[in-house]
Amino acid sequence: AQPAPPDIQAEIDAAAPGLLACRAEVALERRKDVGEIPAGALEIRFTVTPDGSVARPEVVALSSTAPDVLACVERRVAAWRFMATRPTPVRVMERVLFPRAAR
Repeated sequence: AQPAPPDIQAEIDAAAPGLLACRAEVALERRKDVGEIPAGALEIRFTVTPDGSVARPEVVALSSTAPDVLACVERRVAAWRFMATRPTPVRVMERVLFPRAAR
């Protein structure tokens, strides 16, 4: 995996804040306070295919993160569609850091 080309990075930057909603989604499903759901740093790897869809998304916790949060992030990344297409697939890596939640 490599850093995304600038045009793809711009689209990632626009979509990435939506990933942070996964912690609140899991908290709501579990009927818990957001601060009770561990979510830290993640590394996201995926391939942008020539048609702009995402293939082979992987989400790896770099610090304590609830498995349900990881699954949510992976689902959301898999649903991304990119306008910035390429003639060949591009494998990219992105880091996401969930802000600390007050307990």
